[in-house]
Amino acid sequence: MRSGAPWFIHIVGPGTLEFPEYDGNSMYRTLGNISRNPNVGLLFVKFDGRSNRIRVSGRAAILDDAETLARHYAAKLVIRVQCELFSNCPRAVHDLPNDRLSVYVPSPGHEPPAPEWKSRDYVREILPENDPHGGRG
Repeated sequence: MRSGAPWFIHIVGPGTLEFPEYDGNSMYRTLGNISRNPNVGLLFVKFDGRSNRIRVSGRAAILDDAETLARHYAAKLVIRVQCELFSNCPRAVHDLPNDRLSVYVPSPGHEPPAPEWKSRDYVREILPENDPHGGRG
């Protein structure tokens, strides 16, 4: 799937979004995958190291009716997703405008800190035994 301008995604109803499929390389990977399996996942990220991310899971349909196409400038087809929204773990999203990598990404000589949420009692109980940040023990 390609991205687009800030108005690329249209929210067309409760739990429903649409986005255009533009002219591309004619490989039809997005459309072909949806044709075989309509379950999709989308991730909306602003690479500033602090904004929330949104994860969308849903079922997609490919539309080509005139009314739907008219909502999306230059669209060859439109993909509509009936969705569920989830917040997404921000740990590995870097602050690109300020050229700072996330402190949660391991690198030689740097062990990432434990994320705050892993210290919560109700989470600690369900962490795998080998979790480096305090799994069941």
